[in-house]
Amino acid sequence: MPKLPLPPPENGMVVRFNYQWLDSPKSTKDRPACIMLVISEPDPRVGEGEPVEEILRVVYLAISSQPPRSDQEAVEMPEDVARKLGLRPPCWVVVSECNIQFWPHDVSKIPHTDDWVYGKITPGFFNKLKTEFQKEMTRRKGAIITLNDLPARSPRPPPPRPPEPGPENTDA
Repeated sequence: MPKLPLPPPENGMVVRFNYQWLDSPKSTKDRPACIMLVISEPDPRVGEGEPVEEILRVVYLAISSQPPRSDQEAVEMPEDVARKLGLRPPCWVVVSECNIQFWPHDVSKIPHTDDWVYGKITPGFFNKLKTEFQKEMTRRKGAIITLNDLPARSPRPPPPRPPEPGPENTDA
């Protein structure tokens, strides 16, 4: 089976992500997470005089097999959506907190596969999540964990060197 490349992030895509809960000092395990929003912004690693490059920052919502705690808000995923993604119902998408991270930092392959992506949730369910997430972010203010770990920057090829002086490059 050929290895699948990591695709670019899209709203509604479900990936495996090293999610950090709001009440935890660090991430404890990779889990399915729904990409709620993809933001393109100038790459802060670009040096002065270099061409401007874009980098992607992604907003993730955790997907859990456990019902939400009393201090969390979550939306239960419809069974057909969970099964289509290869998840075992019941599942909940937590909308009362999120992680924001540069793409593709903290994304991993789905265990026992070469796949990066579980799939995409349906547009109707995505819209429901978006509405509930917006309500919670307005109500809670501060339930956002911004991780800001920049992925390694691709090496740039060195600029071309001027030709060395030699018999073919001199005026003789």
